[in-house]
Amino acid sequence: MIADFWNSDHNLPDALEADVETWFVLPLLEALGHDRANVASKVPIRTRIGHNQRPGRKPEADFVIYAEAPFGPSTSLAVVETKRTSEPLDDDAREQAESYARIFLAPVALLTNGRQLQIWQLQPTVESTCVFSCDVPSLTQHRAEVEDLLSVEALKQNCSALQSKRFDLAARDLGEYERNLFDEKTEIAASSVARALLHAASDRSVQSGDLLRDFPRGAIITGPSAYGKTRLGAMLLVNAVEERWAERTAKLPFDVFLPDLAMSNKRLDGFLAEHVSAAKPGYSVASLERDARESGLIIVADGFERVPLDDRRRVEAMLRVFLQRFPKTQLFLLSRFAPANPAEMPLLKLHGYGPVQLNALTKLRGISLPGIGHAFQQAPDHITRMAEVPQIADMILEQYSADGRYTNSIADLYERWLDRLLSAQTQVVRALDRRYLAGLADATRAGPIGIDAALALAPSPADAHAALERLADNDAFNVRGSTIELTHEGLADYLRALHVWETDRASGSSDDDLIAAADPASLFPVLLVATASSAHARGRAWRAIARKDLRAAIRSLRLAAGEPFDDEAASFDEALQFFADMKETMTILTETHFTPIAQLLMAEIAGAPVSELAIHGSIAGGYVGYGFLDGRDAVIPIEISNRGGRMLRRAHGHSLKHFGYGTESGRVLGMRHVRDALYKLIADRMLAGGPVWTEELVFGRLRHLHRSLNLRVSGNNLQLAYDVLMNHRHQVVSSGGFTNAQPFAISDLLRDIRETLDRGVSALEPWWPDAGKLDLTVRDDQAPLATALDTYFRRIQLAYGEVVDLNFLNLKPFLPNAAVLPLRFEVEATTSTRGGWSHIGIQHRRWPVASVEQAGADVSFPATETNFNRRQAIDDYAARTSALLEKLKRPGTGRVSWESSVLPDFDGHLPDHGGLPDESIIVAKAMSWLKDDFDELFSETNFGL
Repeated sequence: MIADFWNSDHNLPDALEADVETWFVLPLLEALGHDRANVASKVPIRTRIGHNQRPGRKPEADFVIYAEAPFGPSTSLAVVETKRTSEPLDDDAREQAESYARIFLAPVALLTNGRQLQIWQLQPTVESTCVFSCDVPSLTQHRAEVEDLLSVEALKQNCSALQSKRFDLAARDLGEYERNLFDEKTEIAASSVARALLHAASDRSVQSGDLLRDFPRGAIITGPSAYGKTRLGAMLLVNAVEERWAERTAKLPFDVFLPDLAMSNKRLDGFLAEHVSAAKPGYSVASLERDARESGLIIVADGFERVPLDDRRRVEAMLRVFLQRFPKTQLFLLSRFAPANPAEMPLLKLHGYGPVQLNALTKLRGISLPGIGHAFQQAPDHITRMAEVPQIADMILEQYSADGRYTNSIADLYERWLDRLLSAQTQVVRALDRRYLAGLADATRAGPIGIDAALALAPSPADAHAALERLADNDAFNVRGSTIELTHEGLADYLRALHVWETDRASGSSDDDLIAAADPASLFPVLLVATASSAHARGRAWRAIARKDLRAAIRSLRLAAGEPFDDEAASFDEALQFFADMKETMTILTETHFTPIAQLLMAEIAGAPVSELAIHGSIAGGYVGYGFLDGRDAVIPIEISNRGGRMLRRAHGHSLKHFGYGTESGRVLGMRHVRDALYKLIADRMLAGGPVWTEELVFGRLRHLHRSLNLRVSGNNLQLAYDVLMNHRHQVVSSGGFTNAQPFAISDLLRDIRETLDRGVSALEPWWPDAGKLDLTVRDDQAPLATALDTYFRRIQLAYGEVVDLNFLNLKPFLPNAAVLPLRFEVEATTSTRGGWSHIGIQHRRWPVASVEQAGADVSFPATETNFNRRQAIDDYAARTSALLEKLKRPGTGRVSWESSVLPDFDGHLPDHGGLPDESIIVAKAMSWLKDDFDELFSETNFGL
């Protein structure tokens, strides 16, 4: 038979794809030694978008060649893609074969149209490589080359080094359990792309593929709703099974939905043993404990935020005790927020999609979504920002595939998704099922509910069981044991938002009632704005959100900016509303979240102090131009004019249409102005503080006046400085253009000097030694430097804390540095020589302490500095920091912060940390901390304008 094939004439007349498969491909595979029982035909490509199959013809691989049963990614050898004889083997055909091969984890793809034959080998990080190509009539001449590449043994040899392959599954004791878990999670994992996470303690990036290797104890992984935590969990489980099959680990993997564990009232070991015993009868708690003790387990625990509040402490304790009993266990706990930290595990924050993930997603979804090409590479800025949320990215690609356009409405995307869930129903049944889903969404705000409670919510009691079956078939909700909840929390939040508006229309409610039960970390605040039926309603929702949570307000602005501008001039009413929204936004934010500095912010926004902010502006063709006035200088608070005529202190202009912003984006600009004004106040040190902050500010400003402006003033005699400066009390020191200076009004400096004098401080003496004269090999020189560094690290915290408490007390829980203070620094000081000159270098780590009195620094002088950058050192540092924060009941995330640098320039000759000329290093460093805090708080304000 084999000889017959190689001796035959392989010339095919014009033939359909099916004929090529029957008369050429299958005989070729048999001639290469493949058993037809191991060649699967027309294998569906199981990729999902939003966990819902796309309607229409499903893509499928013509043939997948396996080494043996059971068929799956672990036993696949090659994919075959066939074409009719009239179709060329072009790039499109190659990309299709390559994409299918990647889905099935097959390292080889065979591509043929019956007249030509190509063999492609997949590469891990680059385009596939064509390792063989010939015309089919000459195939016999290349028999040896083809057998070397495509025979059974050749393909198995090719797979032998791959982590994902295992050809002895049937021989494994727990093979059926592992295969069941693998098959259950492979479909979800195959539809996912590699993710990036942030190690909260060290501020370094972590790749999802490295989690099992780099986090031997596991990690707590947090991310907002709709960020793909469940998909990441599926990828971890698939990787864990493959690692076990490849014998790189003996750890047994488990998928645990924590609400199920809570409602089962079982111990964790019994709950896990049941998972295995369903596939392997006789597997007991004793068996599980043996495996956990000898080899360890990998537990992927999802849904902590869905655990009922009354059960959370019990679940946390259960996990903590289990990890203490079985230290070889890896626990990956996925949650919207971080629970109490069992065993002081690292905290990882799941990033949204960036450009790399969006490009990978587009290629993956291109298998089942035609026409998406480079959808995100050519998308407007606001679309890529929306697509940072993984769930929304999939919906954007679906819409783009359907009609070739992008959307400004997140609500439209959710409606399309909802329509798919209900697409098989009549209009009446659709309406009832939609109402049923909405009721289930509202009832499961705090967690899953029982089946009986779910049935009682059905709009048509007689149809309740059938309705549950219909919705379950469409993957609208999960049934786990005896509980039920919607599959996608983002969709549940969408339905909850609609329910809020329906209730509001029926009975009316206050603005604050709209978000009374909102979780700021969820998509609900965003969706409440997006589902509002009018600009007025969106304004109500945003105002309520903005007053409650600044971060949620920022997030909701990113996804709701109204209809796009057209090319004509906006109407008077549209322009008026646009600028009214801008003004209202700045007022709400400053008066609610920045009350102590509200007037300073408004003055910075306007360019001068104002009694009330007024706006003069115009909008035309999607371009907005405007400036700010004092309300006393304006006839009305908002002036609309296309002719100009106003002398404005500052003029602003933006092409809103270019960046995808619409008629309601005045709030976006208002948010931006508040943010930028805040940064300017920080940069100019225009913030109030207590004694330490004031002393350091005065010292640096006097030093600047003496050094740079030749005034005979210094901190040595504050009363004399005060008397001299009274002659200059109406002057201002400014920076700008070619001038580099500390900007401040002499009157402000006089006020600060007066306050310092009134506290009984008559002179400000340097508290640091002359670093140039220190020799750290001499013990007598080490002591003054140790004292100076202790003072330095203590005074930074004091000055920073004073500024935060006086200006940002309401935002303190959101400021990362404030959340972990006070701190004790562990400092090493060493001397080194570079480029012929000697300098003192320091490196430090920091540890949370109980009181301000314990703050400061412990300074050592080793011969060589310790390597704080080792992975083990980082992990130990993070674990100890987390333990201390938990012990101190402090809400910070325990970010690891170590720094290696030259000795701080106490004398102020070389400003660093964003410092200003001659200023105190304490002021510079405290403001650097504060700027970092607000960078994180405003991290979602990359408006692109």
